[in-house]
Amino acid sequence: MRKMSEKDKREYDRITAHAEQMTLPLEKLTTRSKIYGYARVSTYGQAAHGNSLEEQKRQLRKAGAEEIFADVFTGKTAQCRHTQ
Repeated sequence: MRKMSEKDKREYDRITAHAEQMTLPLEKLTTRSKIYGYARVSTYGQAAHGNSLEEQKRQLRKAGAEEIFADVFTGKTAQCRHTQ
């Protein structure tokens, strides 16, 4: 193994002096964003066409949604639900 000269040691110290500040904590590298989903129906009759609120939520979960917001809108009323 080669012995480092004083000049090499100074250069090494200069390069590595801020290395600790440049590294990211592991939790910052492994944290990912949460995936949200949104399901909506305007009539309860949509279930006959395979587009029910439950089917939409099932598909969203299958696609990786971790949190799902669901709305039921009709001409008369509106309901908003939050599910996980």
